[in-house]
Amino acid sequence: MYIVYTLAIPLITAAICALFGRKTKMAAYAAVIGMTLSAVLFTANLFVATSATAGLDSFATAAGLSTVGLMIAYVVIIIGTLVTWFSLPYIGNAGRIYYPLLLIIISSTAAAVLSTNVATLYVFLEIGTLSTAILVTYRKGRAFEAATKFVVLNSIGSSFTLIALILMFVNYGTLNIGSFGSTSSSAVLLISLFLFIGLGTKIGVVPMHSWVPDTYGEAPTPVSTFLAGTVKAATAFILIRFLFALHPTLDIVLLFIAVTAVLTVGVGAFMAYTQKDLKRFLAYSSIEQAGIILFAIGIGSSAALTGGIFQIINNMVMKSLVFLCVGAIIAATKQRNIDGLGGLVTKMPIVAGGFLIGALALSGIPPLSGFISEYLILQAGFAKGGVYPALSVALLVLTFPMFAGYIKVFQRVFLTVDQKIAAPKVSNLSIYIILPIIILSVLCVLMGVFPTAIMDQIHKLSLAILGG
Repeated sequence: MYIVYTLAIPLITAAICALFGRKTKMAAYAAVIGMTLSAVLFTANLFVATSATAGLDSFATAAGLSTVGLMIAYVVIIIGTLVTWFSLPYIGNAGRIYYPLLLIIISSTAAAVLSTNVATLYVFLEIGTLSTAILVTYRKGRAFEAATKFVVLNSIGSSFTLIALILMFVNYGTLNIGSFGSTSSSAVLLISLFLFIGLGTKIGVVPMHSWVPDTYGEAPTPVSTFLAGTVKAATAFILIRFLFALHPTLDIVLLFIAVTAVLTVGVGAFMAYTQKDLKRFLAYSSIEQAGIILFAIGIGSSAALTGGIFQIINNMVMKSLVFLCVGAIIAATKQRNIDGLGGLVTKMPIVAGGFLIGALALSGIPPLSGFISEYLILQAGFAKGGVYPALSVALLVLTFPMFAGYIKVFQRVFLTVDQKIAAPKVSNLSIYIILPIIILSVLCVLMGVFPTAIMDQIHKLSLAILGG
């Protein structure tokens, strides 16, 4: 039945939105209804099992989809639904392509994490990449430059990924990820290198990260939100599935990923601290978060992958929350420069609370959800031994500038009142903007205070991945 929620409903809704043409308001409501229906049915099916959908599940399996990534796909659909709600008042008179392409990105991302066939997975990834490139140019102007950089660098990443997938087929003789056997160490090393460059470019790993600030900065905020919070995290999950399907995964590969992860955290954190533009600040913080997830991959143990996958889910929630809060600020004040804002806590208390929760969660402050996953990753790093304890300490220290950056932004935007600058006028926000912020804030708290249920499922998932 999951093929209905992740592919059928979003794609049918995208087609309906396209049929509305210039009736953009009708398309917007159709998108909201379609994605809400998908999320509600998906949620209901998690609690109510039924044999009536066995035929659909068999069809999904035949199409190269499986339930291995179902937990990640569910979060993709939930975040996609909230982003669609947010788009309704934020985008206003959307062009005829906005909602169809947004829904295609959501469904292709969900389908990619469910794919066990490397060919279909690659197709879904590229459909999402192409749709994203078009939506990045939605605001025109400087967005064309950002889209060009996005297309060029992601095309390079796609090429390396395709080469890696071809090498997989040549060496393993199958397109099914779960059927990979053993091959030579040199083949594993080469495939891992191409995979890491290819998917690492799409994740925004240093030094393949230069497209991230421009793309996230110039794309419409709902699109930036989904890219930073969800597409990046889903791609990291795909990298995990690929790497640990290669038997054996070489220690030198994992160490290289861990070192690159620490470098990525440092560059993202220090660059974020220097930013004056809110969206570019969050773009660099996304790079820092990518490094934390990669460090879990680089450790490679079951405990590390449990923390890493939890961090992937947390990133979808936490990063989406802070991006939507920034979108709310832009919608209410028509400003995104930190120096032009101030004193918004009394005018936008829900947004201020949401941003603070998201910032503290991203910084790993207890009892919020980010603390649990980051603690598990660092604990696994210390337990691994060798150079990993030193790398864990370095990673922890390099996150401090990011935490300082969040505190600085919160203070400047919400608390400080600069008498030399006229206070920004704040317009009322739609419930479709406020409600996603409230939901994501609550999730950040609940997943931190009551992590046991989700952690049990994530641990089973990590063991399944390591077991091939």
